Amino acid sequence: MSDCLDRKEMLKKIMDSFEHIKKALREKSVCEGRKVIIFDPPYTLHLMKDEYIALYYENEELACLTYERFSFCDDVACQIMDSWLKTLTSFGFKRFLLRRR
Repeated sequence: MSDCLDRKEMLKKIMDSFEHIKKALREKSVCEGRKVIIFDPPYTLHLMKDEYIALYYENEELACLTYERFSFCDDVACQIMDSWLKTLTSFGFKRFLLRRR
C-alpha cells in the first residue's frame, strides 16, 4: 500500500470504530481517555481519537498517520504501520468486534 488516500480512508474507518476497538482490545491495551495504546512487542501503536495513529519503538516515533500526512522513518516502519491499518480495518477484525459486543 503506498497511496496516501487509502491510508486516510483506513484512518477514518478506524476512528469511526474507535470506541469498539477500545472496548475489544481493553485486555491487550492501555486506555487513557481518548488514547489507546496497543502492545505489539517490541512496538506500541498509539491511537488518539479523531487525531492520529502513531507507531513507537520504546520512546521513538517510527511512523505517524494523521488526516493531513503520513510520515515514517524507514520502509520497515511503513510496512508495520500498513499491516496494523489493514488489521484494524479488515473484515475479520470487524467480525471479532461484533462478537465481542
